[in-house]
Amino acid sequence: MGRRSTNPLTPEQRKLRSAIANAARWSRIPPSQRAAHTQAARDGITAKYLRLVDPGKLLPDAERVELARQAHKADLARAALKASRAASARRAARAREAGTAGDGDGAAEAVS
Repeated sequence: MGRRSTNPLTPEQRKLRSAIANAARWSRIPPSQRAAHTQAARDGITAKYLRLVDPGKLLPDAERVELARQAHKADLARAALKASRAASARRAARAREAGTAGDGDGAAEAVS
């Protein structure tokens, strides 16, 4: 069981701690065995989307699998869009804090 710290970690420190733990875990697993270690998660994701697209199991298997694949792809695209919007908002906030008017691409405007 982990120790509780009296000094709470900053978000950046938590991110670093997580990266350390992740690298340490995967350093103990030979590359040839890594797929087996993540198989249960992949199976769970597949099952989730199969249930989502055809809860009554009325469709042919090939169609269910294709619909599940597309539903998963749509969710990943939604997550990417959300991350992109959040990154844009962070850039805009940093530009406002710095007193610059950002043009959306993170590049500073030239002064003539």
